[in-house]
Amino acid sequence: MSNRWSKISFALFFCLACASILYFYFLHSQELSFVQDDAFIYLRYVKNFFKGNGLVFNRGEFVEGYTSFLWLLLLIAGKLAGVKLVWFIQAFSRFWGAAVILLLPIAAYDVLEQNNFKNHALPKLLSLLPSFVLAFTAGFVYWTSSGMETALFVFLFLVTFHLKAKQKQSYLFPAILLALARPEGILLVLILMLSDLAFGKLNNRDFNLKKFGAEFIVFTLPVLIHFLFRLYYYGDVFPNTFYAKTGFSGFYLARGIKYFLDFWGSPFAIVFFAFPTIYVGVKYFRKRWAFFSVNVVVVYSVYIIFVGGDVLPSIRFFLPILPLLQLNLAKMAADICLVIIEKSGVKIGKALILLTFALVVFAVAKNFSRENLILQKWRAYERGLVYKMKLYAGWINKVQAEKGKELTVALSTIGAFSYYSNCKTLDIIGLTDSYIARHPKEVKGIAGKVAVKWKERHYNADYVLKRKPDFVIFPAGAKPASYPEVALFSRKQFQRNYYLTLFYSNKFYELLPVFKLIPDSLKNSVKQTEQPCDVQYVEDYLQANNCFLSFLRSGNGEQLKTIEKYCRKLIDDCPAQQYLAFNVLGYSAFHSGKLKAALNYFKKALKLNKLNSIALVYLVNIYRKLKMRKELNAAVLRLKKIAPDVYPNLIIAK
Repeated sequence: MSNRWSKISFALFFCLACASILYFYFLHSQELSFVQDDAFIYLRYVKNFFKGNGLVFNRGEFVEGYTSFLWLLLLIAGKLAGVKLVWFIQAFSRFWGAAVILLLPIAAYDVLEQNNFKNHALPKLLSLLPSFVLAFTAGFVYWTSSGMETALFVFLFLVTFHLKAKQKQSYLFPAILLALARPEGILLVLILMLSDLAFGKLNNRDFNLKKFGAEFIVFTLPVLIHFLFRLYYYGDVFPNTFYAKTGFSGFYLARGIKYFLDFWGSPFAIVFFAFPTIYVGVKYFRKRWAFFSVNVVVVYSVYIIFVGGDVLPSIRFFLPILPLLQLNLAKMAADICLVIIEKSGVKIGKALILLTFALVVFAVAKNFSRENLILQKWRAYERGLVYKMKLYAGWINKVQAEKGKELTVALSTIGAFSYYSNCKTLDIIGLTDSYIARHPKEVKGIAGKVAVKWKERHYNADYVLKRKPDFVIFPAGAKPASYPEVALFSRKQFQRNYYLTLFYSNKFYELLPVFKLIPDSLKNSVKQTEQPCDVQYVEDYLQANNCFLSFLRSGNGEQLKTIEKYCRKLIDDCPAQQYLAFNVLGYSAFHSGKLKAALNYFKKALKLNKLNSIALVYLVNIYRKLKMRKELNAAVLRLKKIAPDVYPNLIIAK
């Protein structure tokens, strides 16, 4: 009776522990809750599908600009069920993250019970360790809460790996889904299949060609059908994102190595991921699961290096192999526990094990706290970006309705904007544009001279300008924040044909900038110049802006000297664009309370560029403060002409 009660008590404890880990996962996912801008690309495809336009991003443009065909199908199913897609895409992402957390103890126990523990409770308790570490891995929580297909991909690979390691034929079904979830799913399945062959050879087993051939055909046939669908529907066997994101050059190799070292090089990763994997690889190389695990970790890591890693933050590309690293950790922990018990006895051993686990819990929680602080900043940025793009979309919809025709807008962060807008969206980094993806045209000098946040190297500014988009949006506002944006911003054709207009956002309580194609009625206001400029002037402009923002945050007057230094350098590097320097000098003077100095700077800037709406906005404010009614009225009239939505209630002073 007591033995039975003991088993029931342990079962209850185990279930409670699983529920607690799941609780922490959902708690952390709520803290990091957001929808990645790229996730809205899927929603745009779903939106167009239900409008009858087909699986397209822009009506009439058949381009496979999404990464996961399976994720897209599941979202279509969700839409058919009548759910709200923006809520569903995030909730569904978390669901698969939770599924990984719940599946890991099963996979871990299968690995740990091979140790033949005399104490059967220990492997069951240790089987919870991988899920615990995963629930406190900020990168895992972040990406499985993002609305992307990442969590589904990780789950499908874990199921495929688990079943294949147990030699179950049923692994083929999740393997097929894995291949449809992301293109690299095919690589992971092939690694497992080839590892199976190599493992048989290692253990002197006869090669069953018939069985291997049958499995290969069953897996390959639906994958081939998907490739044929791509070829028929989109005109290519690979998704457009493959061409837009990857490259095989020194730049991508260097970026891939850095990405690899950023993950594997941290003290936490060395102790909790690298050491256990090396240990398992050396000691258990003849165990099926260990052989498969090490092969996948090594080959997939090499693949990540060669494709250049990921431009997005944290460990997204390494997430598929993260559960395998946790299994290796659990196996090493089990062996350590056995050694402790053998050397110290059961009672002392249990105490030492509890102390060790307390230290592990502390280290995992400490690492989560550190990573969480970093990812909270990225989360805030993404949430702000999505919200801002939604505002831009609303304004563009209004302008489009007024004009009564479809407008074309070019930008780099296409997700939320494209979903909430009704216009044609031109992706300047080529994810949804086949020409840019296949015909990138890098501008020499940008990569070496301009420091920006986003460093995508696939772009073609000349092609974008030939398309003559009605508007160009930079997420950072009036300044470029990526190489494609710098390439556009520095082009003479862009400077001649576009000017910065503004519109007022009631929700942001601020003016939002957007570059607008200059109408014929305003072309006489543009000063033509053939004077060439090195792209260095863009870096001067960006640094001056960054120093100004730093001055606003800190109030440190020393920043004003640095701003002036960069502005003077900009004037020397590119006299044709010196109005940009006078704008920044004007901001600095205005926010320092030096109204007359600001007035002079903005008047100079406006004289050099008559469509300088930012200078006009500041001049309106200065004229009001200085009670210069005549100048104020003239500035208001000019402002309404080039930026009619700048202030809905802007009136002429009496």
